[in-house]
Formats: sequence, structure tokens, C-alpha cells
Amino acid sequence: MSLKQVGADEMVELAITLERPPATALRGLTRSEKYRALSDHSIKLRQGIIRWIGERGMSGEVARVGEPTAFNVLTMVATPRVADVLPAAPGVTHVGVAVPLPVDLPRPKRR
Repeated sequence: MSLKQVGADEMVELAITLERPPATALRGLTRSEKYRALSDHSIKLRQGIIRWIGERGMSGEVARVGEPTAFNVLTMVATPRVADVLPAAPGVTHVGVAVPLPVDLPRPKRR
């Protein structure tokens, strides 16, 4: 699905890629320290994006903002108008329609 297929007032689930901290900030950290640093960075960016949307009077066009991950990805359910302006938000590197990922787990064998 693309944003062009969605009505202006409809909600769409977005996948937002966030900028990562500089590699120099992660150098020398243990694996758990890196995970914590990446998580903290994503949390700060999420808070900034929510504030940025509110400053533009668009909070009513956002139904949900997902929890950030240490893998610099955030999901959001919002109108296409929000999706159009979101790339200009601080810390956002890409915005796209979230694609459902099917999980193909093997079925247990019947005995």
C-alpha cells in the first residue's frame, strides 16, 4: 500500500527510521551499554518527534506512537498529512508505510 491509496482522513501505520548516534559515541562500549545507549537515543528522538508534531498542531492526526527500539525504528499510526511532513522532523531519516511481516513458523507435527 502507498500513501496515495489512502484517503486524507484515514489512518495508516508508518515505519519511521530514526538517525543513529555517531559511531564514536558507541565505540568502546560493551554490548549491553551499546543497547542501552541506542535505546536511550531512540527514546529521546521519539519524545522530540511527539513534541514536534504537537508544535505543528497535528496531534489530533496521530492515533498512536509506538515504543522505540534500539534498532532505530519507530511505528506510528497517523494521517497521510503527518506522513508527508514527518521527514522534516528532527532525527527522522525515512518515513514509509509499514508492511506487515508474515511470520512463517513451522507447525508442530501431529503424533
